[in-house]
Amino acid sequence: MPRKSRAELEVVTPLRPRPPTPPTISPPAGLSAPAKAIFNEIVGCCDVDHFRRSDVRLLAVYCSAAAMVERCEPHLAGDGDKPPDKEWISAWKEASRTMSNLAMRLRLGPQSRREKALKPKQLDWSTHFRLEREAEQRAVLEQQFAEEGDEEEGEEGNT
Repeated sequence: MPRKSRAELEVVTPLRPRPPTPPTISPPAGLSAPAKAIFNEIVGCCDVDHFRRSDVRLLAVYCSAAAMVERCEPHLAGDGDKPPDKEWISAWKEASRTMSNLAMRLRLGPQSRREKALKPKQLDWSTHFRLEREAEQRAVLEQQFAEEGDEEEGEEGNT
């Protein structure tokens, strides 16, 4: 195997950015417009492989509950001295409870992100190969710099 020049070793192969992938799931047809907007926002913010087709109904219910919470919030402020209507309070509580329960099932909370961050990711073959190649190139560069440093010290000692 021929020895690579310093210029060849210093060339960094640029990584090609992966094109954005369209969401794998779409909102059901019967979902209201505000709930569809929430659905698309959540799916767009999560990893592409986070949701499966079997999660669509559960996510749709979560989004409907989130839309209901948003709809109730202006009515909870009350009109000056008048307290908020109990029907709006109860609707808000029920929708919030539904959101809370489904968020855990859909793994939408901060705890699920923490668990995912702690879990080591399995590398695909091309990434594994690229990382090995970069490590080899770094090791060769470090060895060459060490050899050059030794040669310079030897020259300084001779003068």
